[in-house]
Amino acid sequence: MGMLFDGVIDAMPLFVKELVAGGVAGGFAKTVVAPLERVKILFQRLLRMLDGLNFKEFLAFLSAFSPLIFKVYDSDCNGRVTFNDMLEVLQDLSGQYISEQQREQVLTQVFEEAVYTKNSLLGLSDFMKVSDTATATQVGQTGIAIKTLSLL
Repeated sequence: MGMLFDGVIDAMPLFVKELVAGGVAGGFAKTVVAPLERVKILFQRLLRMLDGLNFKEFLAFLSAFSPLIFKVYDSDCNGRVTFNDMLEVLQDLSGQYISEQQREQVLTQVFEEAVYTKNSLLGLSDFMKVSDTATATQVGQTGIAIKTLSLL
């Protein structure tokens, strides 16, 4: 620890060492663990608030988070979202329940309905337009709303 503390710690009685260790642990708990507990409580409150919402109400709730969701899709943080960015997140959300071909087909349809192409670079307002268009689109026979694009 340095010459200043040489022998000082060894000379301390055990109860003082334990007192200091307890203080350090308490300080750690107050600065690291407590904020995490507060976030956990916030999520629990949000889940209670969402309990009982139907899918349409849930999607309306999520629309308030469009700017944040946009940032999730903007994986390279360039302020633009591409078809492939959206396809990648959709794959993460849908997993094995929808084939790659179905995902691409549905996303292509959503882009076309919103008057965009696969090569379009979407800003936030464009992204929100595509998300709104996606609300009405269904994924084949699965009946899963493509609005999952904005469920992250």
